[in-house]
Amino acid sequence: MNPYDFARIDWERIPERRKPMWHNRLVGNADQKLYSGQLEVDLDVLTPLFIVDPRHDPADNREPALSIQNDYGEYIIPGSSLKGMLRTLVETLGNGCLTLFDGEYDRREINYRNKIASDFRHCWDNTNLCIACRTFGMLQEREGRGNVFLGKVNIGDAIAYKHVLYQSIYTGVLVEPKPRHKDFYLDVSEEHIAGRKFYFHHSPNGKPITANSLQYMGGRPSNRYIRPLAKGTQFHFRIDFTNLEEDEFGALLLAVVLEETMRHKVGYGKPLGMGSVELIPTKLTLIDYAARYTQWKMGQGKQEFEKDIWTEVNRHLAIFYAQHLQTLAIEDLRRIWRFPPDPGVNYYYPSKREWFDKPVSKGKRIADTRSVPRQM
Repeated sequence: MNPYDFARIDWERIPERRKPMWHNRLVGNADQKLYSGQLEVDLDVLTPLFIVDPRHDPADNREPALSIQNDYGEYIIPGSSLKGMLRTLVETLGNGCLTLFDGEYDRREINYRNKIASDFRHCWDNTNLCIACRTFGMLQEREGRGNVFLGKVNIGDAIAYKHVLYQSIYTGVLVEPKPRHKDFYLDVSEEHIAGRKFYFHHSPNGKPITANSLQYMGGRPSNRYIRPLAKGTQFHFRIDFTNLEEDEFGALLLAVVLEETMRHKVGYGKPLGMGSVELIPTKLTLIDYAARYTQWKMGQGKQEFEKDIWTEVNRHLAIFYAQHLQTLAIEDLRRIWRFPPDPGVNYYYPSKREWFDKPVSKGKRIADTRSVPRQM
């Protein structure tokens, strides 16, 4: 089956945009509560994980590229990678704008820009932002003037406290998206894009899709020789947040914890079965800066949740589910990010010759690719 599918967008529900709560505020409007503090998170690797270390990415393809490490030799997942993953989830589940998608893939091929309702395009006014831009920030150049809102969430690098190395492998072929098959990339009505793209998980007991050597397209390698980290590797990272409103805090928590039957994907090779991880919150600290700065008692305004963390997390999730959740998206993400995945399905790109080039495939959807030949 095709390795990705789309989480639908509810085009009838325009993203709620409003003035963000700025960083210098100690309290919200009227009796509004603001949330500041830290969330400690463990990350367990479930299928081989790879993010290239630019210092160990040899030009000689006979040597495998290595997973990224910090200056202390510790394997890491950069905070920027984690932030991008979580932001996408807040956009998806909190009904945010389409930050990165502008609809233009290749002007010679196809342009889906007119398939995006104007109200869903990237925020550009820092006094009127969607939930994702209020939470993670917005940078938009418009008419030569910078229009910026600094995000209220900072995510540090995840540092491995236990690592297991996978064997060196030649990955399967990975190429740029080619959305010529509009029946994948548009909804059934062909009025809008199908949604936001997510990759299915592969079985944690299987192996990623590999090749026997480097493969070339147009004289350039279309796969990589790498040494990933293996299942059993464990990381830890911290999320710092300031002045989040209730919907922003709930969306951030949901982006981290998901649901019991779902897992995240991060890093290189997601279509090949790599990058499946589980995020486990271990400690939540909430800081009331207004109380801290106005009262003398040491530790005033600080709450720590560790053994009882899920009680506090679930309280905020319940509010978010009841008032803000994008239900179409969560329905699709439950299916796409189900873990473990359906044991009866193998995920790979359909063969161009046996699928996309045949007239009989016209009008076929991603669900129709369960048994088509593998892309070679």
